[in-house]
Amino acid sequence: MEIVADYFLISNRNLETLNLKFCLAEMIWKKLGDVPTDDNDCIDRSFDTGYKKCTIPKGTHREDIWKWIEEEFEVSVAEDLMKLD
Repeated sequence: MEIVADYFLISNRNLETLNLKFCLAEMIWKKLGDVPTDDNDCIDRSFDTGYKKCTIPKGTHREDIWKWIEEEFEVSVAEDLMKLD
């Protein structure tokens, strides 16, 4: 019984971490929607993510930002944030 209880606690912590990561990714994604891009799909101004003092510099291509979000928060931009299945 103790092993099951320990597994449940570990699973809950992992789930909470994943939920937090998803919420942070979603917040950054929504904020990113307000950042203008140029004709080359690069952001027109620096973007303060509000996460770990991370500011993405002007001129960064949107796909590089997407890759960073996916790697940092363990989400899929297309499936989780854009809701494309």
